Amino acid sequence: HVEVEEMNFFDTTAGVPVDSSFVVENTGGFTLSVTEVRSFNSRFEIHEPAAFRIPAGGQHTVMLTYYPTGADDSTFFAVESDDSDEAQVSFPVYTGNQSGRLDIGEDAPVWTHSDGEGNLYKLSDYLGKVVIMAFFADW
Repeated sequence: HVEVEEMNFFDTTAGVPVDSSFVVENTGGFTLSVTEVRSFNSRFEIHEPAAFRIPAGGQHTVMLTYYPTGADDSTFFAVESDDSDEAQVSFPVYTGNQSGRLDIGEDAPVWTHSDGEGNLYKLSDYLGKVVIMAFFADW
């Protein structure tokens, strides 16, 4: 089983590359063959070879460089392996200004949405209720 923690690059300067790393853990009982580690944003350069092996209970550090633009370059990384349960594990990488994030207990931002029939929905109308919002994109 592959485990990777969330990453963030909040305090960066546009045009100044940032070297960083993340750890891929093999929490399973057999050797894990990682076939690819990739970013969905060209501003992140992975320095590791395309494939590597991690013994059971072991870990591997993946080195990378982020080339910030000053805009929000948030993205996802994917680790592909021969794990029979999860052949691909994706995890978020956050960039940009941290002020757009919420901590537990903070008020949600003002948000409205109209559906295809012109009905207007406001997040504030659901105060005290559980709200699940799913956003999809097709590029």
